[in-house]
Amino acid sequence: MAIIDNEREVIVVRIVYDGPPLSGKTTSLYSLGKILGQSKKVYTPKEVEGHTIFFDWLDYTGGYFKGHSISCQIITVPGQNILKEHREFLLRSADAIIFVLDATHTEQSTLDYFWQTQQMLAQQAEETVKIVIQANKQDLKGALSSQQLKALFSEYPEVKVIETSATLGKGIRESFVLAVRLATERASLLMERGKLAIGRAEIVDGESLLAQLKNTVEIKTLPDNTLSTETALLSTEIALSAENEESTIIHLPQLPDESTAPQWLWPPLLGKKMLVALLKNQLKPHLKYDKTWIIDSNNGWRCFSKADWYYTNPTVARAALRTYIKLHLQCSPFLSEQRCVALAQDEQQWRLWQILHKVPTLTDKLQQALQRTDMHQLATEVLACAQYYVHAQQQAANYSPEFNLSLDNIGLDSAEQLIYLGCIDNGHTPHHFSETDIVLIEALKQAFSAPIAEHAQSLDVVKICAEIESISLEQYNFIPKVISELFLHTIN
Repeated sequence: MAIIDNEREVIVVRIVYDGPPLSGKTTSLYSLGKILGQSKKVYTPKEVEGHTIFFDWLDYTGGYFKGHSISCQIITVPGQNILKEHREFLLRSADAIIFVLDATHTEQSTLDYFWQTQQMLAQQAEETVKIVIQANKQDLKGALSSQQLKALFSEYPEVKVIETSATLGKGIRESFVLAVRLATERASLLMERGKLAIGRAEIVDGESLLAQLKNTVEIKTLPDNTLSTETALLSTEIALSAENEESTIIHLPQLPDESTAPQWLWPPLLGKKMLVALLKNQLKPHLKYDKTWIIDSNNGWRCFSKADWYYTNPTVARAALRTYIKLHLQCSPFLSEQRCVALAQDEQQWRLWQILHKVPTLTDKLQQALQRTDMHQLATEVLACAQYYVHAQQQAANYSPEFNLSLDNIGLDSAEQLIYLGCIDNGHTPHHFSETDIVLIEALKQAFSAPIAEHAQSLDVVKICAEIESISLEQYNFIPKVISELFLHTIN
């Protein structure tokens, strides 16, 4: 369905997540949305009575193709056999497919499902649509590795297998970047043959795709007794994958609110105002694989509660609150003032929460930098992001609380001060990095490799590297070399 939309000056390509039910298609799309900073844009149409799920939709514009921005329409398809016609219709519009499988339960049925996908794609009249296999659920015991799966899919040697964990966000960006590259390669072949469509794209959002689907195929619904846990995940986003092939819906634990007593809240007065602001908007909860609760609100608040922040004795709960207050005080220069710690009582149990208000992150800043058209400005801003990241690593290493730093949870306030946006836990021994510390350099590579790879295909890498290498830094002088190597790696 690739099309040059001259009206919007973009090339539109469609990336489709396909795969068996409960393999993690929807979780992958939500995880990708979070990685791309577009999680609020996910659209999921449903029948009110039948609770039918047609697809999930996310659009994202990034990178360039022959002078046009790349507008990616990213969708999932329903996995249930009863909705096969819906799935087939959506697959036929794909420019590249990410086939998601559960690597812990890969059987003949998965191969059959993949073969079915191939048969559906064979009906495409134009250039072949290529597939990326996403070996999902690598965080669970018994997951097959990419090498093991390549042997299983030996009939398809050209298909690349990427190991992922959608719940952790690992490998999700890499599979998406590869799929975009395959989609633009297909568009390039169509262009060479004079078969690439040019004109106004008919489908520009989830609503218009839903209307097209309803006008093209016979709409079916799922009987009540076939509603899967995948459906429940979409409507509540509170699902915990279990090892017995099922998923269990977990009830949202009690949150603190404006009625929380001062002795259960720090800081008491400001904390109460924060709780009022938090609860004014809709909450979006998510339970991670390690049973950590993360709850986001529409107005920028985030709540954390780990599995062991749960107490059956009020004295122990109060002692835990004091411990985490002390940890916050120890690293207050690295934290926002809009942050509090609270205990919520649910019957005779207490759960500790850390609550904070988010600010723009280094992910946001880096994404903006990589879309600059001025190469010197791009190089300067990317290096600035890297400096911020390295400084955050060194700053966090000087505190005893444990930080889990990433581009997504390092923020910058209005005064360009670094703010940690993750949860704080009992700690580690402070470690002072040297500027050439291999651990610090490896952390920089790990954080920046994926976003650079995502954008590098549309950039003049050689020119960017020349700009980067021409910039000298008084502090962290190893950064230009590391960032330049990450750019060059994308063309090797």
